[in-house]
Amino acid sequence: MNASSFNCKDTPFAIPPSFDLTQIPKDGLTLRLVSPVAGRGQVTPLPIGGGTPSGEGLSISESTLTELRVNAAEGSKNQLRNSLLDVRLCFPAAHTFPGVAAVAELFLYFANGRIQGEWFCLSILCKVGNDTDPTAAYFTSLTTQGDGRNRPLLTTLFAPNDLFLEYNGADLRGRTQANPTPSNKCDVPTYVTYFVCTTPISMGSQWTINRLTALVAGGPGKVPAGPPRKSGASDPAQLMKYVSRIQGIQLGESNRSDDNANTKATTAMKCYRIDPEKDIKNGRVTLSPTSTSTLADEKIAKEAAVGVTGEASVQPGDVEFWVAFALTVIFIVIGAGVAYKFGFVSTKAQPVAGTAAAGTGAAVAGAAATGTTVATPPVSPASFVAMGFVAGIATLIFIGFLYLSLSDSNSTSIVLILLMVAALIVPAFSLVYNYITMTGTPGTQTATATPTAAAAGGTP
Repeated sequence: MNASSFNCKDTPFAIPPSFDLTQIPKDGLTLRLVSPVAGRGQVTPLPIGGGTPSGEGLSISESTLTELRVNAAEGSKNQLRNSLLDVRLCFPAAHTFPGVAAVAELFLYFANGRIQGEWFCLSILCKVGNDTDPTAAYFTSLTTQGDGRNRPLLTTLFAPNDLFLEYNGADLRGRTQANPTPSNKCDVPTYVTYFVCTTPISMGSQWTINRLTALVAGGPGKVPAGPPRKSGASDPAQLMKYVSRIQGIQLGESNRSDDNANTKATTAMKCYRIDPEKDIKNGRVTLSPTSTSTLADEKIAKEAAVGVTGEASVQPGDVEFWVAFALTVIFIVIGAGVAYKFGFVSTKAQPVAGTAAAGTGAAVAGAAATGTTVATPPVSPASFVAMGFVAGIATLIFIGFLYLSLSDSNSTSIVLILLMVAALIVPAFSLVYNYITMTGTPGTQTATATPTAAAAGGTP
């Protein structure tokens, strides 16, 4: 990697028409682009903060799980892993190559969180093509809505045998053709290591390009200001001094594979159906028809290799079960108390004192009188609210902890179901009991009055 850098004035480069790229010294670095998932693909005119579009280009939301790995040799443990932080699509292309009519350039900016201020940029030139071209699907998926469904990965834009030109140059961000060397960007420039792909890709039809350029320029028919471009060709001597050549790029979907030689990506693994005639011997599953080793044997061996000596004292689902058990018991007690207080006590008919009727004639004991009293409603509004609250809480606990317990065992689930049903039955039973034991119409109860004394009545 060259230690010298292009200054703000000479970044980006412009390859002269007669310049032979094979003259550029070859670098021993290897590049690997890893893209496990696609981003939303939402496009926003620059500047990102909003306001009047600067004409510099579009910002594209992509997954930060995307990585650019730069290492000195294949499989090196000293590889530099850089995360994707910024994606920009600029119209027209910043870098120029003779004979290449590039209408745009896609820039992927990467950085390593452990190395402050060091940036890497992977860029590729784009041209007009057809909507059926393989790489066109990426650009047709770009939208201001950005739902991210079924979008192509960034790795689909490159080919393993692509040629890249590597150089250190001033950061292109925040600069336009109208203002290519702003003082805040070029007096003390931020330098970026660029890897420019020399093979342009298709963006699709002119319609797709027009749709995107209209967003950049701020309206249909307007011409974007574009990124900075060198007015003339770059000095061949500078190209030979500052630029290196890297042949090929490794492309991968997983950011976990190839961390070491013994790692195997799960996407490369295969599952096979167990054949009862070939794979099962003496009631045990064997690893192969010619092997006496079983799956159980391999499990024991692997556990011994990593230091697993026995079953864990706490198994999955234990904590959930006991928390569910405790909360359920608590709400059963609350439900019973609420049901008794607002169901049985408040609706129970209270005895009333009777009065003795006055007798006539000889003095006789007055007859015991009966009276009626209007009791509280069989189910008071407070009872409904309280028992509804208890039932609702119990139901939520039931749903949540039942879901967690299903991963443990069926017996746990059955216990939880019984406890939850009990929590719901207690207040429900109170409602049913009050209606069944009623006399009279709902809302009133008839009570027999007990006389306190017999009255003497009559006149001599």
